[in-house]
Amino acid sequence: MRNPTLANLVFTFCTAIFSSVWAAVPAPPPTEALRDSAALRWEEGAELTRWLGTARFEFLLPAKTRANFHTDWITGISRGLSSEGRVRHDVRWNSSVSRKLDRKFAIWGGASGQHYVDKPRQGAQSFAQENKSHLVRAGFGPIARWNRALKSSHSFGAVSDTRESVTQSGIGTWNSGEFDLESSRQLRHEAEAHFDYEAPGSREGADAGLVYALRQNYDEASNNVDVSLAWTKRDVLLSETVPPQLREERLMRVSDELIYQIAKGTVLRGEGDIRYQDTHLDDRRGSASDLKELESGLNTELAVERNLHSAALSIGVRDVNQSVRGEILSGRKTELAVRGLSTQGKINLRARAAFSKYTLDTRSDQNFDDRDELTWRFETGASAPVFPGLRAHVTALIDLNHLVYIYGRNSANNRWTRLFLLTSRFVHRPSETVLHVPEFRISANYQAYDFELNPRQVRSTVFRRVTIGDSVAYEFVERWSVSLQADLSREELGRLYWEQFEEERSDRTDVFSSAIEFTRKLTAKSLAGAGLAYSSRKSDRFESGDSPLRVLDIESWGPIARLQWFGHSWFVQGSGQFVMQKELGRDDRDFISGSLTAGRTW
Repeated sequence: MRNPTLANLVFTFCTAIFSSVWAAVPAPPPTEALRDSAALRWEEGAELTRWLGTARFEFLLPAKTRANFHTDWITGISRGLSSEGRVRHDVRWNSSVSRKLDRKFAIWGGASGQHYVDKPRQGAQSFAQENKSHLVRAGFGPIARWNRALKSSHSFGAVSDTRESVTQSGIGTWNSGEFDLESSRQLRHEAEAHFDYEAPGSREGADAGLVYALRQNYDEASNNVDVSLAWTKRDVLLSETVPPQLREERLMRVSDELIYQIAKGTVLRGEGDIRYQDTHLDDRRGSASDLKELESGLNTELAVERNLHSAALSIGVRDVNQSVRGEILSGRKTELAVRGLSTQGKINLRARAAFSKYTLDTRSDQNFDDRDELTWRFETGASAPVFPGLRAHVTALIDLNHLVYIYGRNSANNRWTRLFLLTSRFVHRPSETVLHVPEFRISANYQAYDFELNPRQVRSTVFRRVTIGDSVAYEFVERWSVSLQADLSREELGRLYWEQFEEERSDRTDVFSSAIEFTRKLTAKSLAGAGLAYSSRKSDRFESGDSPLRVLDIESWGPIARLQWFGHSWFVQGSGQFVMQKELGRDDRDFISGSLTAGRTW
């Protein structure tokens, strides 16, 4: 096995955080074995404690038997100073065991579940609502490979669903099929289909879907077609005092992507798709609603590449039509963009310009929300050496947005939004043991209304931020290094008089942060660090005249520590700070902030 890397670690916890909301249907073990692992992550902050765990096992037993287990677990404990705090548990797990009978058939059994609890902390005197739900599935059935192209799995089992303190149990069946046929070197067909049915007590649910893909590859062109159909019908329990809500969805989507090489270094790409979705909700008490949505889009791009230079021109159109309770909304966005990249020796240049127009048509004489939104966006960047050991990176952005309402009664909301951003970063390495990186960033955001009808109330605003940062890392002894970092920023918010291009400040915030850390490289796979951090945030409000009123003054400081170790199977990575904080108008408080991750892969 390869040694665990940071990428493995990130993947593991992304899986834990972004799992599906519903518990996975029990399924046969995957055909490709995933890397087995188990890990636990702890995060501590001023207002929240969170634990994240994940485990994945897959192993072969004697007599052609395979088993797997996968779980994701999240526990969060909030303890705000102004609230009583809550406890939240979210656990998802899936397990299965399969036994191969012969070359074409196998039998398997599995179980899966999701458990969600959100409640006030123990001992808190609170009337806040508790949310609990438990969903468990268990089933068994055969797996059949009918031929080289067709495979299917079938299962029958039980379902237990607990919501609003009501538990209902019943039967369920889950069926899926896969088809993969490569009829020639240029043509391939792929298809997947599934049908699931669950009936926990009086609540029923059915889900069916079909996905088909056609892949065509030739010497100078390729074409990919995807077609998907889906249907869902489910009883949703919102409260034990009312009957379950019936939710029915139908979805259809067709997409096509064509890539054609006109000449060497010149490629034409075209993408198009159309999607239709129909959602019906019925509360079974005489009230129902429908949402129908039709979306389509087309995008074309011509890309040219010559040596170290490239350019692309693209145009795209997307339409969205919605029908909600008989009211039709129609939106269209058109975008034209051009981009380019160029390398001259050690100098890298890039630029992009885009124009888009979005139109909303309500198609109703009673709705005056019709509008046009125009956007111009320009981005440019450059990276070049100033002299040996020093390289400069500069980025600039201009974003102009104009919102125009069609009807006069809403024209008072017509406005311009202007965003300007300039960043510069210098990477200075005077020697192999010193790395110096100063940074500078300035941004300004102006929002100006076309009509200021009330002279006593100015809605136009301006927000500016200037940030200066610097960091130095120095390896003063073999395996020993020290780093210093400091950042200073000022933010200003005020009212804007665009015609006179004058402003009146309302708020000002200064933020300063710094840290010093000593790092020791323990081995080729581990390092440790310790140091001290300090931060300050001060906010002033200008309510009358030029005398500011201090509304926020927070100082935080304390020791910091860091540990990283990746062995052959085990890994540990952690960082933390003991924070001593002082805030205006409140007593000092101390807390721990940080995270620790530990686990094993094999």
